[in-house]
Amino acid sequence: MERKLILYHGIVPTLDDFTEQICRAATDMRIPFLLLDVHEKGEVQLRRLQAFVADGDCAAVLFNNIGLNLTVGGASFWEAHHIPVCDILMDHPRNYDAVLRMPLKDLHFFVVDENHIPFCEEFFPEAAQVHFLPHGGNIAVDEGDIMPWEGRPTDVLLVSSCQKPLAYPAIPFFDDGGRSYYETVIGTLVQNPSLTTEEAIELFLTQHGIRLTGDDRYTLMMEYAIYAEYTVRRLFKLEIMKRLTQAGIRTDIYGADWTEPGYGTHGSMTYHEAVTPAACNALAGQAKIALNVQPWFKKGAHDRIFSAMLQGAVSVTDTSLYLSERFTDGEELVFYDLHDLSALPGKIRAVLNDTERGKAIAEKGRRRALSEDTWACRLRTMMETIGQQTAD
Repeated sequence: MERKLILYHGIVPTLDDFTEQICRAATDMRIPFLLLDVHEKGEVQLRRLQAFVADGDCAAVLFNNIGLNLTVGGASFWEAHHIPVCDILMDHPRNYDAVLRMPLKDLHFFVVDENHIPFCEEFFPEAAQVHFLPHGGNIAVDEGDIMPWEGRPTDVLLVSSCQKPLAYPAIPFFDDGGRSYYETVIGTLVQNPSLTTEEAIELFLTQHGIRLTGDDRYTLMMEYAIYAEYTVRRLFKLEIMKRLTQAGIRTDIYGADWTEPGYGTHGSMTYHEAVTPAACNALAGQAKIALNVQPWFKKGAHDRIFSAMLQGAVSVTDTSLYLSERFTDGEELVFYDLHDLSALPGKIRAVLNDTERGKAIAEKGRRRALSEDTWACRLRTMMETIGQQTAD
């Protein structure tokens, strides 16, 4: 018998969409579930929970720790009721340092990049159960409602903000306040974007003969890595926009902070305000190509890739080791290389100018994502993982 599921919603729209997908999957798989609203009164929520867990094995499926801190009488509700918890961390583990130190007995963290596992092993040895689980895609369009690829009004869709980096804070344990750190790490990642941010930091430390241990090493990786990473991610996004503008490729961009002196905001680019997650999927269903820039996942994948495929668009994305091991360029999706953005416009043109090829890639990608990359697939993986752990 499948475990009954407990889920939460009500804080972050994107996470609510993922939770809804899991609830649909549970319904299709005839798995009972309880969906709790985080804004529900505590005593009402607790009564519903206690009634639900009273007559069967349960598991909690949480996103970004929402619901993890539930306590009764000062003790963890999950631990008291012997309920395994699947906590899906949708971003880099550096954002969840307090949670990763929680001592719950049957707490399973699922990280979206395989590189995040050794990171957790070094900095969060208390989190003994860390597993890889890539983002899943959202099914927003029924089979019969998929818009024919050749009739889609949008040539290229890019849904992403282009975060402006904050002012670089001084790093107290470096003699120059961190100036050479920022310059070197940013320069290294621009020159070699296949590296993780952590690998670039290690190169900096080695090149400068710096050996950090204890709190200083922890602080560098947890607090100061993100500033360099945000800068590099923005630089690549702006360069991609510039390349497409120069090539005259019609692109609709939805998201904030895309203006930057020297990169231009004219020509073939149409800029829109950020939209809801549901609207993102609807837009992908009207696009021939959905362009993706990964949030520096070098052994993982973002949900935008699979959601675009599920809506029948050709997903064009920078690759990762995980993606390159699973997919073939030009078959189910199209890869581009951050090392050579000059090739990106040509790759996009090749799809737009060959309708039969575009249709074939979109259809192969959709069928592949339906069978392997929905949140239903991810739910099965999680249940198999915690089942195996229990058996062990």
